[in-house]
Amino acid sequence: MNLLGRIVISKSLLILLASFSILSILAKAEGTRELQPDATYNPRLRLSYSMPVTNDDGGPFATPVAPPEYRLWVTIGNATEIVYFGFKPQSNNFSFVIKDSVGTVVYPASGTPMPLPTSGNGYIVDYNQAVNGPKPLNAAGYDPLTFTPPYAGNFYFEFSWGSAYGQRYITYWDITVVAPGNIEKRGRVWSKNWQLQMGSNNHPFTGVMYPYTNDQITTSIHFNGMAPARFTVACNPTGVSNTGNFIIDRKSVAGNHTYPEYKIFVNNPDSNLFPTGILGGVDSVKTSNHCDGQLNITLFVNKPGVADIILQINPEPGVQPED
Repeated sequence: MNLLGRIVISKSLLILLASFSILSILAKAEGTRELQPDATYNPRLRLSYSMPVTNDDGGPFATPVAPPEYRLWVTIGNATEIVYFGFKPQSNNFSFVIKDSVGTVVYPASGTPMPLPTSGNGYIVDYNQAVNGPKPLNAAGYDPLTFTPPYAGNFYFEFSWGSAYGQRYITYWDITVVAPGNIEKRGRVWSKNWQLQMGSNNHPFTGVMYPYTNDQITTSIHFNGMAPARFTVACNPTGVSNTGNFIIDRKSVAGNHTYPEYKIFVNNPDSNLFPTGILGGVDSVKTSNHCDGQLNITLFVNKPGVADIILQINPEPGVQPED
């Protein structure tokens, strides 16, 4: 039998409501600047108390009921770094705190939720201020609030309002990590389950997101002009579910089906804290024929994955039905 093997090892990322490709962009900080590269189409952060996840709702996001996968995180490399941040809330009736990874309030010092500013420090007036960033880095930017982390690690922003029900929206936002000397540290803001909403059903989402897998591989998601209205972005290694049948799990299905597992950044992750791993690949291929009509193909690979093998039965160029 004429055998030509073409073998590909791949890792699947579930990208809910997204098309993806690998590309690079110039990013300045963390927030509106990345998710809204032009002033026309605004993706708002959608804060939600909704539990559980349903076909009509993506579940909680960045509120007290949100599990760790549904929070808005920022990673701090060491205690000399600070965080400049600001928001433009769509309404003025909700508050926030910053917590460490075990749930202890570290900002504000009082431990009491602080109303989102509607003027002054921490308030982003418009899109131009959002893309220019905090004033310590750019005089054309906004006056930020400042958080001085007590130690390195992961911290999350948690938003709340009196009714503990429904949703709230943030039109513009920025969370910028800065090292001594006002040096920006990009690639620090992430969630495993982003919730966003466009201003209209026909507005495309033009941002780029960067999933970071558990084996330290970064890819990028480009949404290719898709107009998703209200949407969730989550990534994992199997697909819309995890039943153990990879072929079935990776297929598209109707409704809201996903589970968040991978960190998703708005910039390329900071490689000092999130190092780059090794891509999966085939080290060697071994075949054996025992003259019984069967052929054994053994793949030696450098990490777990999925192999696609094409047997070229028809020697004509290309892939024919019998291949």
